[in-house]
Amino acid sequence: MTPTILVATTLQHLSLVSSLKIRNYRLTCRTSGIEALAYLRERTPDLMILDGELSGMSGLDICYRAKKVSRLRHIPVILLLSGKDTERRQIEATLVGAERALHHPVSGLELCRAIEGLLQKVSPRTAPEVRIPYVA
Repeated sequence: MTPTILVATTLQHLSLVSSLKIRNYRLTCRTSGIEALAYLRERTPDLMILDGELSGMSGLDICYRAKKVSRLRHIPVILLLSGKDTERRQIEATLVGAERALHHPVSGLELCRAIEGLLQKVSPRTAPEVRIPYVA
């Protein structure tokens, strides 16, 4: 099954998506926080890449809200943060539940490695089935 990745980033950083197109990912791109949140109300991606500089609602806000929804809680999140005040932004990313935080400028290779590492982790879709013993 081809993993679906929600990419919510500004038009300025949308060029990063081109490095993902050569991989075997199904990409869904949104350029505002409101559009990304609307997508998440209807669908469940396998991974989210959220830009901290989105209009309407930041990637940090989206991550925070998504991690409070049981259907989305297990979805790994990569936050793309600006290079300003990196230590504070890294702490914020951890507090909202992001699995990874990368700082602009991000190389396509660095992003692909982060994606592959997170997708290899066990998710509920690939977790072994737990059987409850039959009790008579």
